[in-house]
Amino acid sequence: MKDPDDIHDLLLALGDLSVGDILDRTSQGQQAGLESMLSELSKARRIIEIRLAGNPRFIAAEDAARYRDALGTVLPMGLPAALLEPCQSPLQDLISRYIRTHGPFEPAELAKHFGLGIDVLRKALNELSATGRVLEGGFTPGSTRREWIDHDVLKQIKRRSLAGWRQQIEAVDHNKFASFIADWQFITRPRRGQDALYDTIEQLQGAPLPASVLETEILPARIAGYRMGQIDELFVSGELLWRGIEPVGSSDGRIAIYLAENYPLLAPEPNPIESELAQRIHEFIGSRGAPFFDDIVEAVGGFQNDVLEALWELVWSGNAGNDSFAPLRTRLGVKDKKPRTRRGQQRMRPRRGTRLPGSEGRWTLFDRVGWEQPSATEARTAQVQQLLERYGVMVKEALTKEGVTGGFSSIYPVLKAMEEAGRIRRGYFVEGLGASQFAVPGAEDRLRNTAESIDPVLLSATDPANPYGAVLPWPPAAEGGKRCVRVAGSQVLLLNGNLIAYIAKTGDQITTFLPPDEPKRSSCIKALIAGLRLAARGRKLIYLASVNGKPRAEESFHAALLSQGFQHGHRGYSCRSIEATQSHA
Repeated sequence: MKDPDDIHDLLLALGDLSVGDILDRTSQGQQAGLESMLSELSKARRIIEIRLAGNPRFIAAEDAARYRDALGTVLPMGLPAALLEPCQSPLQDLISRYIRTHGPFEPAELAKHFGLGIDVLRKALNELSATGRVLEGGFTPGSTRREWIDHDVLKQIKRRSLAGWRQQIEAVDHNKFASFIADWQFITRPRRGQDALYDTIEQLQGAPLPASVLETEILPARIAGYRMGQIDELFVSGELLWRGIEPVGSSDGRIAIYLAENYPLLAPEPNPIESELAQRIHEFIGSRGAPFFDDIVEAVGGFQNDVLEALWELVWSGNAGNDSFAPLRTRLGVKDKKPRTRRGQQRMRPRRGTRLPGSEGRWTLFDRVGWEQPSATEARTAQVQQLLERYGVMVKEALTKEGVTGGFSSIYPVLKAMEEAGRIRRGYFVEGLGASQFAVPGAEDRLRNTAESIDPVLLSATDPANPYGAVLPWPPAAEGGKRCVRVAGSQVLLLNGNLIAYIAKTGDQITTFLPPDEPKRSSCIKALIAGLRLAARGRKLIYLASVNGKPRAEESFHAALLSQGFQHGHRGYSCRSIEATQSHA
């Protein structure tokens, strides 16, 4: 306190205070004059001294009637009549001000302060609680007793605690973040079995995934010993369902897989049906439930190929699906959608029973019939929880490949509410990304403490565990390196989160991202060659037509390739794979 006015304002704001309380709030240079300031204010009847629960206290003169009517306090003579008018709710006023200016407290503490019976005080607190102004619960860490606190004070404490916590977090670089994502999604620790597969789908559900690499690259990266078709058991049991997102080229497309119970919460609304034939098929499936393809052809008429293409129009628009993965697998190999005919020759309709690739199984509609419809808030909350489950640390940039309607601004209110409820934490976890970053409890520690490895990680470029080209920008490539794109068939090699190579879709062209300095450069080259052998699994020959756009790599990489059994010619590099070498032996 600097002057008498400050002391008077303090008593108005906080209520009764002892001399020691006022002294604690007085600047060191003014403490010597505190007694004279209190005397000056008392003589002017701006403050008065009373006894509260047997202890001397000072109050502002404006509060005299409140203390008299609420607590029976004896007032000094000489106060203006205007300050002695009866108060409407004196006890509620005093208690409200106390809890508004204090942290968590126990009822006995407040009863002792005012010299009240505990029953009288509890009644007053319950009346305030009914209005939502105060809350009862456990608020002090380590305390086992019930406490009370003002609603706004609790929010203020949370904000300050969160702000202090955020300042203690040290942001990590992009490489560390990339390494964390691979660890979070079990790329560095593949698991085995159907339970592991179920958990993997639970983490990936809703993500747009290229169908062509789902069972050849994305799932095998997480499930040790994954075999083609292993996922079918979960589809047949009804635990999973898949839905088309969009076609890619003539025979591929992006799909999303969901746990059946989560589909209503996570799946977006289907797109409009464009063609008249697709609309007829939609109506027929809706009337029949789950027909086979032959039943659909018989009902709507026309050529099988036309019906099949219209059916897949429903698939890619998110309106129809299948009870198995079989039609999707067979369709991945379809190059020519319609059989060619000679000019003037009538197209023949294949006889019933001829199975077209992509027509297998039963067909159903995603019309949400029988599902309980979630509210918009429930759907947004589920979507945010799924993104946090997938990434651990949620950053704005992660939404670029997730297809979230409305973008980051649409889910920010949910993230903010979850933070205020203590379910997630906000901070600046990763350097160079958006300021609003959120982490599930424990993820920030794993982010900083992800262990390093000498083994490279090979991923599909489109894998959600590959942050480059989506969450993170592609780093600068070696001179002559080709443009990197997240397309199905292309792959990336990571070492401790560092992108060291991009393998083009053709498999015979690579772009390198090698550090210039030793010994890191040699370590990355060694890991790159090991990664090339991983990428060549199942093939007899490892073939590189170009490295950074040239048939010959720069000298240190060239020498390393030769030392590892590669041969170099005018068409690039070649080497027998490990499988071919073992077979030859």
